[in-house]
Amino acid sequence: MRQEKDPRVIRTKILLYNALINLTEKVGINKVNVRNLTEEAGLNRATFYLHYRDIYEFLEKVKQYMFQGLQCIFDHSDFNNLPGSEERSIQVFTLVFEYLSDNHLFFKTMLGPNGDPSYKEQLKEFMKKNFYKDHLEFQPDAQKMLVPRDYLVAHVTSSILGIIQHWFESNMNFSPKEMALIVYRLLESNINELSGETDNRNSGRLED
Repeated sequence: MRQEKDPRVIRTKILLYNALINLTEKVGINKVNVRNLTEEAGLNRATFYLHYRDIYEFLEKVKQYMFQGLQCIFDHSDFNNLPGSEERSIQVFTLVFEYLSDNHLFFKTMLGPNGDPSYKEQLKEFMKKNFYKDHLEFQPDAQKMLVPRDYLVAHVTSSILGIIQHWFESNMNFSPKEMALIVYRLLESNINELSGETDNRNSGRLED
């Protein structure tokens, strides 16, 4: 969703967004349509169609908007030394969890039992793309790695996504800063070791 300046447009989109969250929790994302969405928002369908072709375009634009916010964090953060700098790593993870906290109604709902089943995979692919690029800069020499890079990326992103879901399920019982520290401690030594950046006398890299 592009930035709007007209207060009426902003109000309309906020009402539709809130209605989407409420309806998804009540009936599930698959049962949300233009009729019940606009009824929940207190708007008429003509108003909805001024901004969106159909319910699918509306859903995609909401998801794209949320991804843009996350991408902005990754684009403006230096991950080159992520596994080697505790302060920088925790700072970046804190920004991510603050964003998730600020938008927790959306993420918790979409990743929950009544949410969009495809959204979890979309979020995972988003994380894979960003982590793969940043890990390639951290460890460009695949020969030093103990496991293939794509498996490491799959392992790390699945772990982080699982941690995020557990955090939501636990009613965000830790602050974003605390969650950043948890993620760092769970993943840091594992990433370094599997990337071939620590001495490991009991393991060797996989042979081709």
